[in-house]
Amino acid sequence: MKIAEKVADVFNILHDGSIEEWWFDKDVLTLKISCQYLAEIINPTFNFFNVELIGITTVELEPWWDDVTLNEIITSHEDVFKGELEILSAKVLDDNVQVICNQWSKSLAYSGGNLLISCKQIEVYDEAKGSLSLSGLNDICNSYWGSFGKS
Repeated sequence: MKIAEKVADVFNILHDGSIEEWWFDKDVLTLKISCQYLAEIINPTFNFFNVELIGITTVELEPWWDDVTLNEIITSHEDVFKGELEILSAKVLDDNVQVICNQWSKSLAYSGGNLLISCKQIEVYDEAKGSLSLSGLNDICNSYWGSFGKS
């Protein structure tokens, strides 16, 4: 599996989660993604996952501007993650991953956008810093959706 496909899979599994915080160190971008409905399957007190994008080469946001005449792409990490981005879906676009996001802050001049990411490796950790494989994350997702509505 190509890395872009793996990254898209992780973001699709974490859909409806929100990128709440981020850290950038050298070429590693770490995203704190709140996704309580999946995190609490691991531990009922958990609320989020940490996703490390290693060897990051592209991080940019093509916002859905309130002023439709604007077409500026945001490229600084501080501005890309200025608002909390809610993950809707992800797909591979060339060698990049396009993550479709909503953004609800009234102080920003856009309602969401297309987050474009490119990296060499991805690692996912639970709230206690336990490593999760893609198949393990997928199992958690299947467990949730398999029991959805059966309570």
